[in-house]
Order: sequence, then structure tokens, then C-alpha cells
Amino acid sequence: MYPHTQAPPKELQELVKQCYSIPRFTRIYREGIFDDDTGSHIARCVNRADKVDINLTDKETVKLILWVHDLPEIEISDYSVIQKIGDRELNNKLEISELEVAKKIIPDKFFDYFVDFKNAEDLLSGKTPKKIPSKHALIAKMIDSIDGNETFHQQLTDWIVSERFKPEDLPQQGALEYSFDHCVKIHKLIAKSPEIFVDFVFLAKNMLSDEISSIAKYWGRVENAIIPDTIKKGFVTVEDIKL
Repeated sequence: MYPHTQAPPKELQELVKQCYSIPRFTRIYREGIFDDDTGSHIARCVNRADKVDINLTDKETVKLILWVHDLPEIEISDYSVIQKIGDRELNNKLEISELEVAKKIIPDKFFDYFVDFKNAEDLLSGKTPKKIPSKHALIAKMIDSIDGNETFHQQLTDWIVSERFKPEDLPQQGALEYSFDHCVKIHKLIAKSPEIFVDFVFLAKNMLSDEISSIAKYWGRVENAIIPDTIKKGFVTVEDIKL
């Protein structure tokens, strides 16, 4: 059931199991381009954390944060980051609902990990968090974003190189730009305030660099003539910040 190196903590196993029935990349994208779910996303994130070059104690903390970070979607469902950016009212409602659901379904011993993650999410999105997040939560949030970005580009390019591709069904420009804009934003934050990452600064920079390399690999399968100009400009943008 769990396609990663270990099962969730026993108190979370049933909750994580339910996440496999929550579809991702829905609502604003054409049906048939993406095929993902919240449980698989959580699993991939934990897998990524296992491969991060940090000590075992730090790694286990990051993984605990990742196990709980999307559990409220069991009741709320998944909304893409593009929807949240484009609709502030929706985003505010979701933030309130997520906290309410988290309090209800996440066992007390794990609830603080969820709150830490949400503070990291706020900080990395440019908001002022209620509390400065731990370095573990910042890395967990980066893993969460990187997995979403890489999955988006992997499945999008899978569709583009297939017989199912229709140019008119490409995602909106904002969705194509997001991964690159996100990378630039985090890179600038690291440069401006490296102290918030404590001793994870070098790791965070490498994670961003690896993300762009992976995305470039996916688009390397696509004929240059049909790569959207937005994607081409995105790669120029991240080259300019010298990852």
C-alpha cells in the first residue's frame, strides 16, 4: 500500500491510506493530462526526504512533517497552488478550513508538525508566519513544492509527446511559469535571509538546482518547435539567477 521505504507512523496509517483517493491537478486542467493523488504525493515526498543528505534525526523530523502536511485534504480535497494564488478569498477560506480539519483529525502528538509546516508555507510564499518555522519544516515545504513542480512537468511532457496532445489544451500561462517563479523566489529568500535555514542553506540551494535540472530533463524530450515560449523564458530566468 505504501510505495516508499516505510509505512507511516501507526497513528497516521489510516489517514494516509485515505489520501490515495484524493485526485490532484483537477478543476483547472484538462482531463487526461495529469494522473496523481494526494497519497502518492505524500509517499514521493517521504521518499525524497529519505534521500536528502542530512543526519538521521533531522531526516526523521522532516518525514514526520511530510506525513501530516496534506492530511486535511481528506475532507477539503486538493486545490492547486495556481487556484490559491489566483483567488485570495478561496485561499483564505482554505487556510481556515485546513486548520480546523487538522485539529479534528490529526492526533495531538503530530499536530505541531502540521502547524510548523503551515508556518514554513507562509514564510516561503512571502507572508509573515505566526511563528518562525523550523529548518525541518522549511525543507519539508521545499520538498512538497518540488515534488508538485516536477510531477507537473513530468506528466505534462508525457502528454505532449503522446498522441493525445492538443496545443489548445495546454495549461494556462501562470501554471507554466509557476515552477520557475517559485525557484527564483526561494533563491532570493535564501540569499537575503540565509539564517532562517540555519545549517540547511547549502542543501536548500542544491535542492533548487536539482529541481530545475529535472524539469529540464523532462522538457528535453519535447521538440523545440512545440515547447511553449513561457517554458523557454522560464529556463532563461533561472539561468540568470545562477543556481
